[in-house]
Amino acid sequence: YQPWHAVSDDASGNLYISEFSGNLVRLVTPNGIISTVAGNGTTLSSTSNNVKATLGTLYKPAGLAFRNNTLYIASAGANLVRTVSADGIIRTVAGGGSLSGSGVAATSALLNNPSALALESTGVLYIADTDNCRVCKVQSDGMLFVVAGTGTAGCNSAGLDGLPANQSAVGNPYGVAFDWYTNLLIGEGGNCRMRNVSKADGVIRTVLGSPSQSCSPHGDSSSAVTIGSATGLAFDWFSGIVYLADSSSNAVRVLMPNGNGGVLVGNGTNFYGGGGVRAQL
Repeated sequence: YQPWHAVSDDASGNLYISEFSGNLVRLVTPNGIISTVAGNGTTLSSTSNNVKATLGTLYKPAGLAFRNNTLYIASAGANLVRTVSADGIIRTVAGGGSLSGSGVAATSALLNNPSALALESTGVLYIADTDNCRVCKVQSDGMLFVVAGTGTAGCNSAGLDGLPANQSAVGNPYGVAFDWYTNLLIGEGGNCRMRNVSKADGVIRTVLGSPSQSCSPHGDSSSAVTIGSATGLAFDWFSGIVYLADSSSNAVRVLMPNGNGGVLVGNGTNFYGGGGVRAQL
């Protein structure tokens, strides 16, 4: 019911799907069998810890991540990030507190509509804290730090790029991913662009789109592309291509390794239909 995000477990080929309005996370095996792995379908915003995941409550699960037999779930409606371990037990790892700063225990932090997750190669968890207008990381010791954004939505008119990422405004991040070089990619739903936080120096730069509210499903170079609303990101580790879901332009965009950008699917109009036609969204 309103599937939001899917992530594959490459080791076994299972696919995990978050049902945003169904308050469930589902698993589809390679032979097509579907089952519930987290949530009981209720709409309660309260949650239970240290219980069987299928007995606990999820509220509007959104972004997912998976590593080392652990499923990470962004429970957007409850303002929490939760894990389901190999033994099937659900726990809260971030959110549920009242602290809004950096350098706090993750479970004491105040999250606001966490919508997407990404795991660095070291296992550090990154959270798109969407309505707090920031991206945070949770280290192995359970401490949360702000890595991008100031907590204030929107852009200032000058000096936006080329700053340390935690000193630059990030507008409603809805997507996070990592590239080959462990640079952090951020899809800004509120500022109509995709940005890159360099692993080497922590500086943030725009790599696709511009901070404009206009929408255009066309353009060949990354500087020429105007994004409507960047609501999802994925990085292809084989090709180096970044895929971006531009929901308000009804398009899926790509950023090539050479820096060129363009539209892969969609023509800017709403469309519902079957196969055998040029792809529209």
